[in-house]
Amino acid sequence: MATLTMVRHAQASFGAANYDLLSPLGARQAHILAAFLSKSGAAFHSLFRGNMRRHEMTLEPVIGFLAKGAASPPEPRVSDAFDEFDAAAVWAAYVPDLLREDPGVARWMQAIPQDRRAFQLVFERAALLWISGRHPRPGLVSWESFAERVRGGLRSLMEEHGKGSRVAVFTSAGAIAVAMQTALGLSNEKTLEMAWQVMNASITRFVFGPRGFTLAGFNDVAHLAQAGDPALLTYR
Repeated sequence: MATLTMVRHAQASFGAANYDLLSPLGARQAHILAAFLSKSGAAFHSLFRGNMRRHEMTLEPVIGFLAKGAASPPEPRVSDAFDEFDAAAVWAAYVPDLLREDPGVARWMQAIPQDRRAFQLVFERAALLWISGRHPRPGLVSWESFAERVRGGLRSLMEEHGKGSRVAVFTSAGAIAVAMQTALGLSNEKTLEMAWQVMNASITRFVFGPRGFTLAGFNDVAHLAQAGDPALLTYR
């Protein structure tokens, strides 16, 4: 069997002008992750990342730490198959509907961006409308198209790497959730629920081979917990 390690990016800059950059806390998470992978003797035959800057910034310290080992890490390969879905477009498409249907949503909106929980409540409802497929929007990529993009990336990766290969992908929660769906046969709604649970700088592992694609470990943040600072354990 071969192994696939999927790493969610460290905390991005929620509420800032450029969300796609790691926050100061995210930079700490990425450094702790990198030190952990190096200390644990992680060695990968291939490294992939999505196009987002937050993916790149999470991977950069990992490359630095692994380069100090006995063997140089492979050159990272960029694949848009592992990009996150366009959350801003989903928000713009469906939040107006929520506001029309439920005046209570306006109260949550007033609390954003200071209240991350308020943002999550609104975004979860907008995303559920999106994945249902019952309310398509012209020009907006559907959930099924997004999920198929990720599955296509997984298929290509598995076709390329044979028995004994160790592969890592630095990506986002949505892509990791689709991989979970592929392994476990989850519904779209349950897959979205899983996406909300994927923590920053967490590690999710799969094994693959002739017998299929199987989950081996989900959402591991022990490396962050061992640092002794609860602030390092974040979802957004």
